[in-house]
Order: sequence, then C-alpha cells, then structure tokens
Amino acid sequence: PVLADVSCTPVRVRGRGGGGLALVGSQDPSTSATRLAAFPSDCERVAVVRPAYALGAAAAPLAAALRPASADGSKGVVVPRQVGSHDASVGYGFVVDEYIRAGGGVGASSADTDDAAVASASSTGGANAGGAYADSGAGAGSQQSTAPTMELSQHAVPLLPYLRAAGVPVVEAELEEFERLSAKQERDERTAHPQSTNRVLMVAPTAFGFNAEAAADNYFMSDAEGSAAEAVTQRAMREHHALWQALCEAGVNVSLWSHGAKQGTPDALYPNNWFSTHAATGLAAGRTDAATLALYPMKPPNRRLERRADIVAFLAARYGRVVDFSPAEEGVLVQGGGDSDDDNRLSAPAFLEGTGSLVLDHINRVAYVAASERSDVELTEEWAAAMGFNEVVAFDATDADGRPIYHTNVVMAIGTSFAVVCTEAIADASQRERVLARLRSASKEVVQISRAQMGQFCGNVLELLDGRGRPILALSEAAHLGFTGEDRLTLSRHVADFVSVPIPTIESVGGGSVRCCIAELFP
Repeated sequence: PVLADVSCTPVRVRGRGGGGLALVGSQDPSTSATRLAAFPSDCERVAVVRPAYALGAAAAPLAAALRPASADGSKGVVVPRQVGSHDASVGYGFVVDEYIRAGGGVGASSADTDDAAVASASSTGGANAGGAYADSGAGAGSQQSTAPTMELSQHAVPLLPYLRAAGVPVVEAELEEFERLSAKQERDERTAHPQSTNRVLMVAPTAFGFNAEAAADNYFMSDAEGSAAEAVTQRAMREHHALWQALCEAGVNVSLWSHGAKQGTPDALYPNNWFSTHAATGLAAGRTDAATLALYPMKPPNRRLERRADIVAFLAARYGRVVDFSPAEEGVLVQGGGDSDDDNRLSAPAFLEGTGSLVLDHINRVAYVAASERSDVELTEEWAAAMGFNEVVAFDATDADGRPIYHTNVVMAIGTSFAVVCTEAIADASQRERVLARLRSASKEVVQISRAQMGQFCGNVLELLDGRGRPILALSEAAHLGFTGEDRLTLSRHVADFVSVPIPTIESVGGGSVRCCIAELFP
C-alpha cells in the first residue's frame, strides 16, 4: 500500500520514455533519498506520494491510495476519485516528490520498460532486493559499495498531473470500487503464490526412537534414559495421533504413512526434511512452470533412507517436475536442479534438509536459511535458481552456547501476513536487521521471540488452511504456552485458530516439533 511508509513495497508502472518508475508512499515529507536508492535498479525514477497536508480521520480510508490497474502495467494505476478530485491545496490532496537515480544508477532500456509489469519489487528479483538493506545498515554481503544515490528532481507536484505527464494511465474509481479491486488483487497475488495449503503428508512414528546420528548437531535432542525404547515409541505414537486428529478435525487433508524398524529410520516422522512440493506458478515467476517435487540431501546417513521409493512414487505421480538435489550428499550437483546431464563436482558433500533448512516466503519468492552443517548457503543459491525463487536471505543463528542452530525452521516461521523470528539467536546486528527489514518489506507483521521461547519451539510453527480455506496455526502445546499473551494476540490477527497439542516426547527425543512433522502438499 502507498502512504504506509517509504519502506513499503513499491508499485512499478509503465511510462513514456526510457527508465522505469516506482511509486512508493510516505507520510513523512523528509523521506531520505539514501533509503530510496534501495529500490529496483531498472527504475531511474522513484516517486514518493505523500499527503500535501496532514490527513484527517475522514481521509483514513485513503491509506492505500494507489493500485495497479492491470497485471501487465499497460493500464496504469487505479486512484480513488476522492484523491483525484481534490487540489493539492486541500487537506485531501496528494503530491509527489520525484527522485532520480544518480552516481552510477542503471536505468532500464526501452525494451526493459516495455516488458516491465506493475509488480512488487519482491518479484523483480534477487540481488537488487538483497542489496536493498545495505543502505539501512544491512548485513555483510549486500551491495553497499555500489548503491547509487537519489537526487530530488521535482517537489510537491500534484499527483494526477504528475502521473499524466509521466505517461502513466490513470483510472479513477469510487472508493468502494477501489477497495473491491484492491481486495481482488491481494487475493490474486496470494493465489498465484500460495503461502499455505490444506493438504499435507505425515509419517506416523511407528518405529520412532532416539537417533544418535542426528543428535551430533541437534542440541534440542535428549536420550530418554531410563525409558524402554518401546515405551518411548508408544508415547510418541499417542502424541502424533493427537496431532493428526486435531488437524483432521480442523479440516486439513492429511496423507498418513507409517514406517517399520527394519527400515532403520527413527526420525521418519519428520518428512519435511527430505522433500518439499511447490505449486505451479508459471514461467513468469521463475522455472516452476509445473507443480514441482524437490528432493534434498540429508546429513545423517540413516535419514537418507527416509527417501523411500513408495513415497517418492506417490509424490512424483502428482507433480509434473522432480528436482533432485540429493546427489549433493556425495559432492555432486546436477546443474539446473536436474534439468541437465552435466554434473558439477562440489568441493565437498553439501546438505540442505528441505523446509527444515529453508523457511520460505512463497508469496514473495524469498528463501531464508540459517547456515549450519545441514544448511549449505551455496547450495541454497543453486536451489533458488532452480526453483524460481528470487532471493536468498542467509544468516547465522546460534544457541546460548554459541553453537549453530541445526535447522532454520527452529529459528523462524513465515505465514501469509506474519513471521516469527528468534532475533536473539541472530547475534550479528547487520544480519538481524536484514532479516527483519526483508520480512517487513514483504508486509509481514513480525513476532520476535527469545532463545528461551525458541527452546519451547515457538519458531517451529506452521500456517495451514482449514476446511473452509482460512489460515490456522499448527503448533505444540509447549510453543503455545511459550508465546506471551501479546504474541498470541498478534498472531490471532493473522490466523483464524490455533491447533495446539502436547508432543513432549517427540520434541525432547526427536528434537523437532509440529512444523517438522508436517510436509505441505501444494496443489
């Protein structure tokens, strides 16, 4: 939305001549040109739309004052008639401060301009978005040294004359119609890249037990000393059944599998670590033009056995494209995620354990990864290129003893409109600020949790859709109780209900919680 804050997602539009135009909003007339330099490099101009004077309460509905009129940008922007019908000298008037890129800015060619769609910056891609935080104190690895500056070229120009002079078509609509179009656009965006799903796969812990191979770097695990292995399995079965039942009662469609002791897979109840599925999003969004199944390289050797032929066949029959990264276990990377016969030798075996290692913002095509022995950042970059994700946000996360957190999904979770992050675990301030800035720029309301709350698996939660298509939050009882009252109130603004069950055996012996037990099956 425009008029929210200058850090909001810009709206890109087509105009006459070379160079793109990004429209952003601000209530602050002293907007920093340095911050504006972070916006897409194919936009030579950034137009900051702001109220000419302080907005009164009657103008509050105009807080989202601009929307694209069409997906391809050819029809310009939709403006509420209440905005366009008032002169800038009146309290409802909106004006534009235009900034142009200087000091090495790279503008779009005319061909780029013709192809540019009205879209958010998050779908324009990776390196630019990653470098966006260099200007606001973002982490190492950003493009701070090459970021251009922005210089003020026009000041307080009335909105509609400015748009028309720039060659941007303007469609005026009554406020009610404008709000309807805005709501439809938001639904369309979420349908194109759904964040959550109603269909999942789970594996009952029929042969569950302490996995010594996994415990080497999963410090959330503890051996159930003094308990017979069979008793541990039975407790885990009861807990898992309660989770399965709660999800089914909420209307979630669960494909339930089991495993046996002869398979030697004590951690099989965590299927999200060895595969993920992705909805077909079309070539414009990347390479996921077909519904995709991705298979992952696992660090513990006995966890590699979880990639069972029967489950893989079940999944492959439902997804038109299979991308197999598991050869990285042997130091081999198939170029293009399996689309080429040319293999690359890696310097060493590399691991990336599914949506344990990757926390994904599907809507904005951003992958978050906390570097560890199980979560290789270089391999994540290869994954993103193959899967049509525009940006990788990598960071380091540690426990109170300075040891790396084994999986990213213990540190954080992302829903359609919210995120949960253990900021205390990200010791590097620049990395921490980059993570928070990227989430907020994607319009996520962020719940920050402590290491103690992370230990209660408050970060290991998952947004799903219930039987009526409403977002719900699946989490353990420990996580539910670990959130503060204010945390739960914040989350309740974004989900219709909490689906919470106690799973203490699974959490303590297995070292993972509810999110780890659920693998999404996107359509």
